Amino acid sequence: MSKYILVATAALLFAVGRASVANAQSVTYQATFEGKWTTAVSPGGVPGGAHFTTLIGAIHNSQVTFWSNGGTASPGMESMAELGLTGALRNEIESKGSDVLATLQQGISSGGTASATFEFSASPTHSLVTLVTMVAPSPDWFTGVSGFSLRENGEWIGSRTVDLFPYDAGTEDGEGFSLSNPPTSPQGVITRIRGMGKFSNEPIATLTFTLQTPPGDPDPPVDDPDPPVDDGGLFEFDTAGAASGAVFSGGATIDGGMSYLEEVPSSEPADLIVSFRPAAADVGREADIYVILKLPGLGYFHKISGGLWLPLNLAELEELRPFARKILDERETITVVDDLVGDVANMAGVTIDAHVAYAVGGNLADLTYNDESTPARMRIAAASLNE
Repeated sequence: MSKYILVATAALLFAVGRASVANAQSVTYQATFEGKWTTAVSPGGVPGGAHFTTLIGAIHNSQVTFWSNGGTASPGMESMAELGLTGALRNEIESKGSDVLATLQQGISSGGTASATFEFSASPTHSLVTLVTMVAPSPDWFTGVSGFSLRENGEWIGSRTVDLFPYDAGTEDGEGFSLSNPPTSPQGVITRIRGMGKFSNEPIATLTFTLQTPPGDPDPPVDDPDPPVDDGGLFEFDTAGAASGAVFSGGATIDGGMSYLEEVPSSEPADLIVSFRPAAADVGREADIYVILKLPGLGYFHKISGGLWLPLNLAELEELRPFARKILDERETITVVDDLVGDVANMAGVTIDAHVAYAVGGNLADLTYNDESTPARMRIAAASLNE
């Protein structure tokens, strides 16, 4: 075993139920929330315990809207605005299926001037951001953005700061910074309360969106009848690591079984799984887990938190981002590809290779993985002529 990364060839282009180039065209944005709740915002005084609750929202397309000024708050929006709860709104977001690319949820430290920074991915078909947080304590006040577009004139915006103002959800009575007030009956509508009641015309917070990765090829090849021949060559990044006792294995399975198959039918859902036993000295230590693939004609991709795939430039290893961070057990199992149907994804006859690596302490110069065997492999059978 060596401590370096070997990036093998792979062929993977999939989404739920069908092939898609959306991920290949994905970009990464950094979002920064900054609270600005001072007496400049509420001249009568900032209440004790003033804070913003967990940010909740989505990256989505134009087919869905989760809240709007003048609209009626959903049950999920109501529970977020009144109590700072995220579960109901998260369920509403996830119920929208393919209209939502990702659900966003990010904690914010305490205080009216607290901040939080996080990253997410967007695609040309899913480039709208909705994010909300409760203004607490309050009856039903919140702030955020609804369907903010990351694209202008067909291009990704480089950086944009959005001023956030308070809104009343129209679900609970009360004009002060207090909880547990009577419900508004009949329910009202969402109303911006900038310059009204307790608030001045100053923003209570800001959201800044900054592009982190450039967009991919705007016209990547799709359904190429003659995909490039894959010679199985490996690309090596040397690092400063030493020998390791880690052991890796993996392959394709049907129905989550651990018997690796040389070939899987193109008509059945299949998984690509990698299992590994970390080196004894690494068990019980925190490590970043990395997953890397290659899409023929589209280049290399790595899987990040949340299951999204981002482009990876082989010449810039520092771009590599972890799929997960965890305390290493004696045995780890990573599902690289889940329920991929070759026929549905237009991948019949394709061979997929993948590698998983880990780095204790998140040190990219010390990636650990098996360089003595072939990569985890999923060979999808050619489609039957009578299908």
